[in-house]
Amino acid sequence: MPTTEVPQETAIQRESVSPQTEVPTTPPPKAKKDPKKKKIRRFGASSNNRNGLPGTKKEDLSVGINEKVEEPLLYSSPPVERVAYNKDGTLDLTANRIDFMKDDWYQQFQYYRELLAGQKRMDSSSLQKWWEECKGESDGQFTVNYAIVANACLNPPDNNVILYGDGGKEVLEKARNVLKTKDFYFSAASVDDHHMSAKSLHTAGNHTALVRPRSFSNIYHFLEGSSQIIRLATMPSLFPPIGHVVVAGQGGPSYSKWHGFMEYVYLDLFAPSVRPTIHFSSDDTLQPRKLFCDRFLVALRNWDSAGAGDFIPQPLAVDLVRAAAYRRAGVAPAKKAAGEKLKLVQVSRVNKRRILNERELLAALQEAFADTMELQFTVLERETAAEQVRRFAEVDVLVAAHGAGLTNVIFMLPNSYLVELMPPYWYLACYRRLAEDAAIGYKMLRATGKKGPQCDKNPQSLLCQQKGIRDRDFNTSIPDVVRTVTSARSFVFRKKYHVML
Repeated sequence: MPTTEVPQETAIQRESVSPQTEVPTTPPPKAKKDPKKKKIRRFGASSNNRNGLPGTKKEDLSVGINEKVEEPLLYSSPPVERVAYNKDGTLDLTANRIDFMKDDWYQQFQYYRELLAGQKRMDSSSLQKWWEECKGESDGQFTVNYAIVANACLNPPDNNVILYGDGGKEVLEKARNVLKTKDFYFSAASVDDHHMSAKSLHTAGNHTALVRPRSFSNIYHFLEGSSQIIRLATMPSLFPPIGHVVVAGQGGPSYSKWHGFMEYVYLDLFAPSVRPTIHFSSDDTLQPRKLFCDRFLVALRNWDSAGAGDFIPQPLAVDLVRAAAYRRAGVAPAKKAAGEKLKLVQVSRVNKRRILNERELLAALQEAFADTMELQFTVLERETAAEQVRRFAEVDVLVAAHGAGLTNVIFMLPNSYLVELMPPYWYLACYRRLAEDAAIGYKMLRATGKKGPQCDKNPQSLLCQQKGIRDRDFNTSIPDVVRTVTSARSFVFRKKYHVML
């Protein structure tokens, strides 16, 4: 049965091996332009680099999420000199990295993707023996992040989980003891007293994984509830072979939206030989009121083993997400030499948690750094997912208030820098953890001020925590921001571009 984590023991070195298969990838549909979209008002020029990668054509981005086109491997010899493995033979997700300052970064991505595809899944004979011993009842193996359940069904279109027999009741009890919550890995689950018939099992290939993000509009919460798909691709030894990924609560992907774009990116992490099919609320496979049953269902919750925001804790996993997103957005990372300007982006919020003195802050940053940094001012809510990827891939120093848009730090190149501006009294440092996972420099600057009137009656209430503290508009300390950006500039030149000022 699977362990909770792939062992992270001292890495050993092996010579890299060139994969032999050609790699097709799945491009997205063309995004339709919105004729009503308002023109974004910006300060500073944008110089988004939309150059395509070798072997990538814009007309290839026109098919559905589960369709494939041919994309040959772009290397004839391994683009990585040596590959680090753990003692159990799994790929070391900490020691191995993609070097985005090299022109062959996408070849490195393809290479690691092929190596991951070649790693063993859970043993099929052991799985078959386990399933036979269950005799139609449900059984499970549980971690705080996911469960592997034998004999389970999904009930479209809600895709809630159905368990079977007395074993199903034990599965629910054990899961609640592990999770300390009433939900079943973000889903609802019920028990059918009967045994599941083998005749009800689907015949559509390998096994099924279920994710249920608690939000599709808030990109932070979407990443929270869907990032375990990355684990399916990067830690395959923990799971049965997965042929289907069900995204519950969603009708289908919208490529211009962040969550839809990321669903394409998730699938791009799988080599074609192991690439699953993705399903939504209902389709030809998940038909309403017709149970979809599997010998093994993997119910995924989140990837947050060390606190809020720790969604992608393995460095190579972040690199793979970056690379897949860069290809889709047409990003070509560029080096900077001594004397070239860095790029600083200041993000403006339009609804809540606004920086009241943001114009004064921008003026101060322009005065202090006009000679060494190109400054931009943007509203992320008005940008498509691909536009956000391009923007964050180019930014060297980001200055922004606490908010879901900072989830995009996963698209910043390693050793860029985030300056997060916090409202008074707010404490949740989830984007610090996300930045650390992505190898991004980080500094939080908390404003001074009062709590809102919502806190007068009960400072411990949810109303106080949200409206009276977290969502308050505030003034930030301009001198503190300028000092922090000065340090960030040196950090980026030194660690990202290896330039000493």
